Amino acid sequence: MARDISTTELPHLFERFYQGGGEKVSFSSRASTGSGLGLYLARQIINAHGGTIWAENRLPQGKELKPKP
Repeated sequence: MARDISTTELPHLFERFYQGGGEKVSFSSRASTGSGLGLYLARQIINAHGGTIWAENRLPQGKELKPKP
């Protein structure tokens, strides 16, 4: 199950190697949780095609990631 995203984390979600918890990680220190590249690559691809993607907190329902063509 996905965890909640704090408002302090939202501006960093699309940064390269960001995995939450306020830190960027290196490949040598990462666990099996991933590399922190997924949302970064998604933003790069969507931006390259002229679109945008962002994240919002939608309390009480939770977070929402939004791509827009």
